[in-house]
Amino acid sequence: MKIADILKLMKAGYNAGEISELERKDEILELVNGGVSKKDVPDYLKLLDEAPEDPDREEPEAEPEPEKEKEPAEDYKKLYEELKAKTEKAAARKDLSGQVQKKTADDILAEIAVDYM
Repeated sequence: MKIADILKLMKAGYNAGEISELERKDEILELVNGGVSKKDVPDYLKLLDEAPEDPDREEPEAEPEPEKEKEPAEDYKKLYEELKAKTEKAAARKDLSGQVQKKTADDILAEIAVDYM
């Protein structure tokens, strides 16, 4: 291991004893160079162990699914605008005086009629 590599590991927080005991020095050095902190290195090494061993190996292709009739995409902007308008209506009707406002049956029916239109 080069002195520059040892210095990089020491800057990352490893001491001389830990560096000499490291099993996968090259991989740890690569992680430290990538900006991974000392405490996160074991988690990254665990992820590397769990990764498929041969990344070039192709997975068997699944049979292509028959063409489905495409559903029309939802218009999220329209849904957002409707929800925004409804929220603004509710906020405009809200009593900000702090007093509890009792609604009469006529008030409730009027609101239902306005929302329905």
